[in-house]
Amino acid sequence: MRRMATKGATPAIAGVQAAARALLVASMFWLCGCVVVPVPMSTRTRDVSRKPQTLDFSFLKPGLTTREEVAKNLAAIDTHVQPAGFFWGRWERSKWAFGAAVIPDYASANALGGRIWGGQNVLVAFDQENIVSRWSIVADAKLHRQLDFLDNLPKSTPDFASTIHEVVLLPVSNDVNAIHTGNLPLSAELLQCSDVEAQRTNLQKITPAISGGPDPDAAYIWITIHFRKRTSGKQRVKGLTLGVDPQTLLLLRRYVKRSNPPDTPRVITADTNRENLNREFN
Repeated sequence: MRRMATKGATPAIAGVQAAARALLVASMFWLCGCVVVPVPMSTRTRDVSRKPQTLDFSFLKPGLTTREEVAKNLAAIDTHVQPAGFFWGRWERSKWAFGAAVIPDYASANALGGRIWGGQNVLVAFDQENIVSRWSIVADAKLHRQLDFLDNLPKSTPDFASTIHEVVLLPVSNDVNAIHTGNLPLSAELLQCSDVEAQRTNLQKITPAISGGPDPDAAYIWITIHFRKRTSGKQRVKGLTLGVDPQTLLLLRRYVKRSNPPDTPRVITADTNRENLNREFN
């Protein structure tokens, strides 16, 4: 079941808060003679419910592997996005842990809170015969580019004639000192999130964002929705940072894309060419 969200801090505020928390923790260890450092560890993987998993992608062979084989072998990480012409699997991977260099000895790598986990994604495209055509593994920072390459936007995305309510996470804010949940209504004209309202024509793009906390929920992908200009009303912001599940991310990508009208092609005439020639040679 999806969870809900209210408005969170702007990316700048969230970044300052995260930096402040990190500085405070580092200062505490510095005062006690410790320096916080990442420690390399053996690789571990787990699904978004944090159950340990052993993942093997060697069976993926373009031109040979079927959609049914993909769904069966990667069922533990299937995000079940619908409708889509591709498979999207998601899990967490850890190769590092928090440690401390204590002069002159090294403390246990797990003494400062354990492993560092990060979201990973496998995207598998199929041909018209439901055979794997290509696949890739990407971290969240490069996820949007790979989704663009897949041309994954579902053809049956709603037209938003009726308001759609999506469930999202938002980071720590000045009002709520924790990651919290709330509602994100999407209508044909307006995007709303608590006291932030943005006209759909004001939506510019979606980019990756830093996860909202030291131990984020891997079921959610953190993004920032950028606005062309500051919103009006109580909260005058240039963007909205939130955590969304894979299905909501696909919906938002289509929502933002449809809000951007195609560029008006420039009409080239004989007069235009004559002006360009005069500008070049005079």
